[in-house]
This record gives sequence, C-alpha cells and structure tokens, in this order.
Amino acid sequence: MRAPPYSFKTCLFLCSVCLLMGLTSDVYATAVSGQVSVWSYMRDDSVDHAMVAPSLSLNAYQLGHRDLTFQTTLRGFTDIRNGESNEEQMRIQRAVLIYSPRESKWQVRLGQQWINEGVGFGNVAGVWAQVKPCPMGSLTAYAGSRIARTMYFDSEDGDNADEGINAGLHLKRRFGKTNVGLSYTYLAKDGDVLFSGAGIDASSKLCKDFSVRGRLHMNLEQSSIETAQLLGMWTPINQIMLTGEVRSQTPRIFEDSYFTRFLEDASTNFARGTVRWNFYDEYYVKYSGHVLMGEDYNPWKIRAGLGCDNLELGYTHWLSVAEGDYDGFYGMATGDIEVNGRDYGDIFAGFDFAKGSNSDIRKDTESQSAYYGVRITRLHAFDFSARMEHIKSWTESNDWRGLFGITWRFSTLAGGVR
Repeated sequence: MRAPPYSFKTCLFLCSVCLLMGLTSDVYATAVSGQVSVWSYMRDDSVDHAMVAPSLSLNAYQLGHRDLTFQTTLRGFTDIRNGESNEEQMRIQRAVLIYSPRESKWQVRLGQQWINEGVGFGNVAGVWAQVKPCPMGSLTAYAGSRIARTMYFDSEDGDNADEGINAGLHLKRRFGKTNVGLSYTYLAKDGDVLFSGAGIDASSKLCKDFSVRGRLHMNLEQSSIETAQLLGMWTPINQIMLTGEVRSQTPRIFEDSYFTRFLEDASTNFARGTVRWNFYDEYYVKYSGHVLMGEDYNPWKIRAGLGCDNLELGYTHWLSVAEGDYDGFYGMATGDIEVNGRDYGDIFAGFDFAKGSNSDIRKDTESQSAYYGVRITRLHAFDFSARMEHIKSWTESNDWRGLFGITWRFSTLAGGVR
C-alpha cells in the first residue's frame, strides 16, 4: 500500500488558509462559509470494492478588501479493493481569488478554476476576466496553463507537469427573447495545436408556448463538427407538452491521448422525443422514443408510462445491438419527509430494465435493477444521502452497489456579509 502523499502538504496548506483567514477576519470583517463532505461508493461483485472521497470547500468574503473573495476546494480519494488500499490522493480542485468591484461592470478571477465558456472548457491555472458593456451582453476572456487533471499535492510523479496553454473568448448578447453566444478556444502543447474550435450557442422563446435551443461547435483544425444539437419544447395547450432533441457529437479527445484511436467509433448521432399529457389534475401519461443512428445498425427504445407527482409505472420495448427485441417494465416512486410542515428531504425507490449508460450499445450492460434510497437535507446544517442498487445482468450475475454521502455546511457572519 502506497503511503499517503498528502499528509504534510495538506496540513501545511490548510493551516496557511486558516491562518490567513484568522488574521484578516477581525481586521477586515471577513466572512467564511464552506462545507465538509465525505462520499463513499461501494460495490460487491467479483471484487469487494470501495471508494472514499472526502472534500473541503472554503469561501472567504472581504478577504483584506471588501471586493475580494477567495474560494478553494480540496478533494481526497482512496481506492480500496479486497480490503487493501491501492491508491490515495489529495488534489486541489479549485483555488481562485475573485476581484469583483461593487457597482462595476467587470470581474477578474485568478488561480486554478474550471472554465465553461461555450466551446471552451476545462481546468485552467490562469486568469479569467469578464466585462458587461451593456445590461444585455458580456465579453469573457481567459488564458492560462492547461491542466489535464486537477493538481496533486505530491508532484514528484510529474502529474503537475505543464500540459500546455488554454485560452479563449466568449461573447454573449441578448436580443429580445433570444440569447446568442459566440465562442472561440485554443489549446496547444509544446508548439503543437491540440484543439482550435469555434462555436455558436443560442436559445429563444419564439412564442409563449414554444422554446428552442441549439448549438454548433466546430473543430477548426479538422474542419469538422464536434457538436450539433437542437432541442425544442412545445406546449400547445396547458395539458400537453412535447419535447424533442437531435444531436450529433464527437468526444473531444486530444492527439496526446491514448483514446485518439477510438475517436471515430466514439461519435454518436441520436434523436429522441417525449409526449406528456396531463389528463386529470397531477395524473399524466407519457410516451417517449430514442434512436441511436449508426452505419450498420439503428438500435432504438420506446417507453410508455402512467404516473402522478410521486409515482410512475411503465413499459419499455427496445431493439439492442444484438438485433433482438426485448421487453420490460419500470417503475419509480418518491415520498417527502416532512416534520411539522417542514420539508427534510425524500425517500425514493424503483426498478428498471436496460439500465446503464451503454445499454443501447452493449448487450452485456443491459440488465434488471432495483434501487432505493433516502435524501435528508437541512438537518442541523447536515445533509445525508444514500442509494442502494441491486443489478441482475442477463448472465445471471448479481451485483450490489451503494453510494453514501454526508455533508456539513458552516457559515460565519461578519459585517453583514454571509
């Protein structure tokens, strides 16, 4: 078992943050908020497997200046198989200083952060800046070191090595009931261009009952479409709602990645639609279809269900890659947890066929599953959740999986800032 690489550096980093907050809290009325959480995933099949992921998030407001905010998230990870720990890590997922002058039209963020600006996304250690020249629009620019994965405390194995640069622009503007965004991103490493892309995203409420969203992201280096997507929602009358989506997508896999060889096979084209009719009060019927379009096969799935606010039962019929027709039922139920009129969470349970993210592609992932769990929130600053799932595949194997989490939130008030 490898010794934890984060014991000393983790303590040093946390002590530095706490000392900084402590020194500034009295002088500048710093307010601190955050949360501590522990998530655990357990699996019982051919291998007894458990993963534990503790995390700490801290937010410090008015840090030395009324317009300065510091945010950081630390996450640990332990992988245990058959009672032995195979891997232990501690990463800095986020560490960013935010300067946002009050009553101003601009904001600057400096540090390690997650970028999500149109066609551009990813972990970046650098600067992000946004200006709003008018109430209906904004311009965002970012640049920094590309981080393939979040930063390790232990950098001896080279995981914190420079992965190149990541830079981009994002222009957003609202025209009446239509929002339009234009974006560009550039990623390079060792003088080679990993990705150069441009995109347009738009959403509009064309009329009172009809709204539409679309995006077109282009890979300029390969002169190809990375993502083309169109979604629509129409409510012709109050009791009927129709939704539809058509999408073509190729995962963004860079040339320095092992998975480049699977790029062509990973491309997907699919269409799906749903019709829902509320025929009486909260009672409804729902019909949905999903088709995956390929060169040699077109697997599809249709569902019909009857339900209300807390219960839905239905039937599934699908054609898998194995070129066979399959049938199954599904159901789901939820119930609120209330004490003296106050909502403390909910309980849920259900059963289904063809579970799994690849159930339309790989026959061996199609299975029967039953699941149940509970979510408890706002219980003396604690949140708790648990989900158990029993999976029985067509090869007659039985697997148990569980996901458990507990979160504690804390906050201080200083100078009227939360």
